[in-house]
Amino acid sequence: VSKYGVKALYWVDDTLIANKSRIKEICDMLVDEKLNKKFIWSCQLRANLVDEEIFSWLKKAGCVQVEFGFESGCQKVLSIIKCGNVTVKQNASAILLAKQAGLRVLGNFVIGNPGETKQDILETIDFVKNNPLDFVHPHIATPFPGSHYWKLAVERKIVDENNINWGAFQMSTIQNNILVADAIDAQELFSLYSEFERVASEKNKNNYALSGIKDLLNLATLKRVIKKPLSRIEINKPK
Repeated sequence: VSKYGVKALYWVDDTLIANKSRIKEICDMLVDEKLNKKFIWSCQLRANLVDEEIFSWLKKAGCVQVEFGFESGCQKVLSIIKCGNVTVKQNASAILLAKQAGLRVLGNFVIGNPGETKQDILETIDFVKNNPLDFVHPHIATPFPGSHYWKLAVERKIVDENNINWGAFQMSTIQNNILVADAIDAQELFSLYSEFERVASEKNKNNYALSGIKDLLNLATLKRVIKKPLSRIEINKPK
C-alpha cells in the first residue's frame, strides 16, 4: 500500500479460512492498521467452512467479494468432485450468508465431469439461476496433469503423457478441448455449455452494472466474468 499504491488485492488461497483463529488475526490486523480503509480485497473460501462470524470479520476488514468453487448444483456430481465434503445446501447457504454480510459472491462451476448427465448439468444451471450469485464462471472439466482426471484420461488413452499438447487445455471454451465426459456426447455438452455461458454472462453483466466501476478489482476479472468487450457494456458509474 505504501510503496506501490495498491488499491485492491485478490488473495489466491483456497484454504485461507481453514484456520479460523488465523483469519481472525489477519482481519483484526487489517482493521487495527486501518488498512481496511486504504484498499479493497477479495478472497477464495470454502462453503463448508464459512459462518456468519467469518463473513462479518471479512467485511469489516475491507473485503468486498468472496469466491467459491461451488462446482456443481447436482448433489450426485458434487459428492464425487468434493469427495462428500460439501453439499449443495451448504453452497446455497454460503451464498445467502455472504450476501447478508454485504459481500459480493463469485461462483465457479464445472460441467462435463465423468458420469455427469444432461439432467445433472441442467441442475447446475438451475442452481445458478435460482441463487443470488453476483458473478459466475462456468468451466468444462479438463484433465490437467497431476489431477485425478489426468490419470483417468491417460488410462482411457485420451491423452499421451509423452506428447502433451498444452494448447488443448481449454477449460473455458468449446474449442480444442480434452474431454473426460462419458455420459454425454461432445456436441450436447458444448450446447449445454453455451447455454450455461449465456446464463452466466447475463447475470455477470447485470450485477457488474449494479456494483459500479469503483469496486472493480481488475480489468482481467471484468473480461473473464462478462465474456464481452468492455465497449459493448453500459456501466452505471456511482454518483
